[in-house]
Amino acid sequence: MVIGRLSALAVLCLPATAGAYDYRVLGEAHASDDTDHQSQQWFYAGYQRALPQVAADSSGAAWLGWRHLESDDGSESFKALRLDFEAPTTERTRVKLRLNPLIGSDWSPVLGGVSAIWKPDATWYFEAFADRELVDTVRAVRDENHVDTYGLSGDYRFWGLLTLIVSAFGQSFDDGNERLGRVFRLDYASEAWAGFGAQLRAKRVDADAPGVGYFSPRRLEEAELWLRYVVPLADQRWQLALRASGGRQRIDGNGSENLYGAEIGLRGWFTDHYGLEAQAQCSNTGGLAGDAADDGYRYCAATLSFIGSW
Repeated sequence: MVIGRLSALAVLCLPATAGAYDYRVLGEAHASDDTDHQSQQWFYAGYQRALPQVAADSSGAAWLGWRHLESDDGSESFKALRLDFEAPTTERTRVKLRLNPLIGSDWSPVLGGVSAIWKPDATWYFEAFADRELVDTVRAVRDENHVDTYGLSGDYRFWGLLTLIVSAFGQSFDDGNERLGRVFRLDYASEAWAGFGAQLRAKRVDADAPGVGYFSPRRLEEAELWLRYVVPLADQRWQLALRASGGRQRIDGNGSENLYGAEIGLRGWFTDHYGLEAQAQCSNTGGLAGDAADDGYRYCAATLSFIGSW
């Protein structure tokens, strides 16, 4: 069994240093691997600058990087440029933009994304987004297949401890396949046990057709319970976050399988100017063994980011 991922490059943000910054030097490395012998790596180095002449709390960044995918079918690589921009548009809204052209030997797609955020008060949060990314398998890249994702999400916080998050998204693949997804999450943050939290998550994705060269069943259903614990370290300059999950997954209406996940993250500052964020995660279907049980599937990934801020 294969569980597909449509991964998007994400800018990992550390807790802000004391005071505003003028510019930052950034570095990011990522690697992933699964039991279907699909692996991916990317490396990016970037420069981010505050743009007070545009608006307070706005910034722009430029990145240069490299992306590489491998499988039993061979490998594909791209040189990459990424441009990011973020700024408030009003007191309660902001916009984020990303332009990400890739340069390959046979195909040079232009990727990117836009999101608009509206936070009317401390209770509500809304986001609309659209994104174009690679379908991240070697076969899909050779077929020059990308995916456009667009959607809406809304958060509602009640009783001070619970947040309901509802999102819906559509996906259009370059091969004509269409998918519709819905995700419901209920997040709990404990007051009695500082740092402890939990989340119930339900997801359903329906597709027009099975994917060719990538995982896309006609129906994917998942239900999970996540538990997390965040530990402050070194006078709260660092945070260690631990998460574990268990649940069930059903594909095309057939019998469900166990679904497990684990994640560890570390983030913080060595000094007022130099920081780090590291994250490692694994998900597994079928069993808890190092190799997925029976016809199960295991996916693991790690990301490491450095930041220098002045």
